[in-house]
Amino acid sequence: MLIICPRCRYARVPEDDAPHWQCPSCRVAYAKSEAELPGAAELRAARRHKPTARRHGNALVWLMLGLFTTASLAAGGWWTWQQRNGALYIEPAAGPTSSRISDAELRELAATIKPGEIVLYSTADCLGCKDARSWLQQHGFAFTDCNRSLSKRCETEFRRHGGNGTPPLVVRHGSRLHYLGDGFDGQRFATLLMS
Repeated sequence: MLIICPRCRYARVPEDDAPHWQCPSCRVAYAKSEAELPGAAELRAARRHKPTARRHGNALVWLMLGLFTTASLAAGGWWTWQQRNGALYIEPAAGPTSSRISDAELRELAATIKPGEIVLYSTADCLGCKDARSWLQQHGFAFTDCNRSLSKRCETEFRRHGGNGTPPLVVRHGSRLHYLGDGFDGQRFATLLMS
């Protein structure tokens, strides 16, 4: 940045050995020599009241932060309302199950499930979806395989249910809607149906 001394008009060069605040030629402080110029008071006042881009940038950051916080609180309130009214139940993360359900019990449970009560929202390249599909077929569960890669309706439903996790599995059991979206665990799935 080119600095010119207001008193002697010397143009500072990078090789000068004087401090950055002092003119190498006349050795006066730049701020002091500016104060001696006619109209210096008006110049300082204009600089002080001139809005800067930094001030506006900070306001934009605060505005964006406020909007994000408001949206987060609204989404959290919606989820809480859905859960309290029994419309939505988010199954907790997979943990150790207390007892293993036998294959015979799984087949009995599968016989109680009506078509349309279990929906697997799959994609063509989802390995977890293939495992879930295989497990459901092996144990005789009636389910709907809604492939999001092929159907826009499936993708829309998937997004409406919260749309995260692999493989997403929605179970309508009684009047409640259960959403399992953090990986498929057959024992946890069966325990959910039995509750």
